[in-house]
Amino acid sequence: MRLPMRKGVSVIATYSPHPVFVDGVRLDSSAWNIDVKTRAWASSRNGDVVIPGVDGVAASLNDDIEASTMTLSMWVLGTDENGNVPGGTTAVAKVRDNLDQLAHLFGKRHALLNVSEVVDANGNQRQAYCKVADTVTPEILVGARAKFTVTLSVLEGMWQDVSTSDWTQSSPTSGNFYEVTTLQGATGPISDAIFTVAGPVTNPELRDLTTNAYIRLNAAVPAGQVWRVNSGTWATRYGAGLTFASLDTAGTDAQSVTVFGGGNARFLRLVPQLSSGARRVSVSVTGAGAASIGVRARRKFLQ
Repeated sequence: MRLPMRKGVSVIATYSPHPVFVDGVRLDSSAWNIDVKTRAWASSRNGDVVIPGVDGVAASLNDDIEASTMTLSMWVLGTDENGNVPGGTTAVAKVRDNLDQLAHLFGKRHALLNVSEVVDANGNQRQAYCKVADTVTPEILVGARAKFTVTLSVLEGMWQDVSTSDWTQSSPTSGNFYEVTTLQGATGPISDAIFTVAGPVTNPELRDLTTNAYIRLNAAVPAGQVWRVNSGTWATRYGAGLTFASLDTAGTDAQSVTVFGGGNARFLRLVPQLSSGARRVSVSVTGAGAASIGVRARRKFLQ
């Protein structure tokens, strides 16, 4: 698709309804573009155990996810982003200039690459932090063009929503499971959610429906106070005025009175399951009297 030029305004020509961005730079213009995207689904980190004298293996559950990859096959032309050869240069020289810009973009070493892609007709994006995994070997071809392939290591193994979303349930019934509606549609486990339980409640326990994993505070949370858990940082605190946005150092440390199990190394991993035609995440709180429970998280995706 080539966009028209308006008088006095430079309109960048773009081609894809589902572009990829790297650190905010769009990778579909007349200067460079992607012709093939290859996504590898992450493998599990196998924890199966061989037991002498027993057939097969003892299977592990809740295996961690390995890093995955996204490979971009790209072409480069000797033009600017609008398809023009700037004055004072040549198309061949502009190919080298464009490769310089892409080498700088993908060659960042002091921080991770922030990669995102538009994934639907509404413009929603999925995002991941990546590193360049392999050597990049551009081929400069006749006709003032070049092509190369860059493989990105998706370090968490999954993609995620660009922003977090918040969900709360007021006056939950002890032991009842509630769908975290903001996480509907996720395909991968969510290990970095922030949870809140507002008192008054004694020995509150949060539980994931799919795996039955749990986290429990062996203490009372009075009215006006909140138990806050950050699964991404292993922070568990309680006190007055705690919210999703509170620092992990706010309130009183609860490590000595917090227990968890049934999942993996995180305090509480949320795992979606297919229910009534949708992928849903559900949680419960055990402990009568809780004023509310809340979850702040991003959906995770395996591709």
